[in-house]
Amino acid sequence: MANRLIGSWNRLAVAVSMLVVLLAGGHVWSGDGRVAGTGRSERASAAPRYLLTIVNLNYFPPPADQRLAAQALQEFIAIAREHGVEPELFFTGLAFDMYREQLPELLEELKRSGRDWHHHGSNRPPSPTPIDRVRGLPWHEAVKAVQEYERYAISLPKPRRDRPPMPERSKPPLGRLDHSRIGGLKKMCAYFGRPPFATGRWMRAPILAVCRQYGARMGVGLQDTFQLESAWCWYMGVLNRPDDVFVHPTWDFNPWVRHCWAVRQGLPGHANAPAGPPDEPLDLKQKLQRRLAKLDPQLPAFVTFCFHDNDFFGYRWRSRERYSDQYRRFYMAKCDEFLSWLIDEQGLQPIPLREAYQMAAARNLKPTEAEAPTLARRVAEAVAKEGGLPLYVADDRSAYSLAECWQLFAAVLSGRRPSLHLLLGPIEPGGPSERLGSFTGPAIRQAASSVTAEDSVPPTVHVGGTEVNAAEFLYLMAKTLLGDDPVHGIPLSMVPVRVAKLPRAGDLEKLQFWSYKPAFYADTGGRVQPATSVAVNVFGQRQRRSGRMRRVPPSKRPPW
Repeated sequence: MANRLIGSWNRLAVAVSMLVVLLAGGHVWSGDGRVAGTGRSERASAAPRYLLTIVNLNYFPPPADQRLAAQALQEFIAIAREHGVEPELFFTGLAFDMYREQLPELLEELKRSGRDWHHHGSNRPPSPTPIDRVRGLPWHEAVKAVQEYERYAISLPKPRRDRPPMPERSKPPLGRLDHSRIGGLKKMCAYFGRPPFATGRWMRAPILAVCRQYGARMGVGLQDTFQLESAWCWYMGVLNRPDDVFVHPTWDFNPWVRHCWAVRQGLPGHANAPAGPPDEPLDLKQKLQRRLAKLDPQLPAFVTFCFHDNDFFGYRWRSRERYSDQYRRFYMAKCDEFLSWLIDEQGLQPIPLREAYQMAAARNLKPTEAEAPTLARRVAEAVAKEGGLPLYVADDRSAYSLAECWQLFAAVLSGRRPSLHLLLGPIEPGGPSERLGSFTGPAIRQAASSVTAEDSVPPTVHVGGTEVNAAEFLYLMAKTLLGDDPVHGIPLSMVPVRVAKLPRAGDLEKLQFWSYKPAFYADTGGRVQPATSVAVNVFGQRQRRSGRMRRVPPSKRPPW
């Protein structure tokens, strides 16, 4: 009897405590950056929420930093595994060489396990990066330059403290390819015996094209690079990683840890850790709760927890300062605390990237012949309304890329059975035609029968005696499918209207949006969860461009 009374009293006390917490807004500020959560059930959504944990691995020239990086990576992997999380590792070519030397047992384990390994992207040091190598080149030359970069090793001078300085004439330039040694993606594929599953930043279309040649199926970059509102999309045949909520190391996690450290040291934490958007709280758990609250609870959602390995030990490219041992331990403890909060209190389910890919891949549908009239009408309506091509074309069943519609229309008009394959956009930039007259239906059908496309949409097509660009021909085909004869041609840009003014895209990147289309979850009827991290990434870009990233003097930033 006494035990039952004690149990009832305890349950009543817990209920009162929970009510107080809920009235306080669902969390309690503890002063050191911790939030006492309300438990998993109070925040449960109807649809599952998944956790992706990413570590991007870089190369560090100083041997001491290489050892720190290896130690920190081991510590983080051990912490993550305690929570049932297997971090997804993204390697640059040089990082692969470094970690194979520093942590051979880790790479051997990954090799034997059959788990996926990933490519960290080709826009990392040393200079010249592949972005530098492809700048200004036409498509085929740019692709060849990236293929060379990912095929051969990079010659690097050893740090001078390891040996006497080399004469300047005999020192190999930083970033020179050594054609006598295999390197890059080719070397990693040979070691692991399987292709990379995902790749890092896309940035330049020829770089992604080469990564796809090596087997990459997933990437990341269309949010912060192109400021699109959804993380879910296909671009050049590669699925963008779902980042419905992205925990950014620079703008989210690191400022929170610095603040917690400052409070612990009795310092004015908020003044020393400004980083993220001003309308969000500094406390990471409050911030994540707000972002999660913006999502549709009926749709599956993904939280991506991401680091670069230099985040673990404080490496800076232009400074020799590193985290103290005490702060490194504190940083790792915060990683442990945050993972525990995400999984145990917020109810997130850790999954590998491959499972996320499979959810969307199930809805990667191709248009059918029966859908051609509807898609043709949507193209014609977009041109009439927007004055140019749409970003993609949708009907009641799915959404399709311009390249898929181009192939479908040409097949139907020429009487062929549609056989759609991955087709890039035009690879030769060109503007609208100066003036266009009218075109007969037979001339348009004849042109559709004569065009061939092996890997990309041809930039121009001859219709009768007139040369029109790819966009203009797509419009002519759409109008013909709708029964117009003759069709009055309209001068059009080959670049979709929405991407014409993208700030960080070149001509080739804009043209490759011919292969863009939204991706859908397999079980949600084609609805797409909006990504809440776009504003965070855009904020970071603006901070970098404005020079305000360092508005707090380094001497006043804990712990350095």
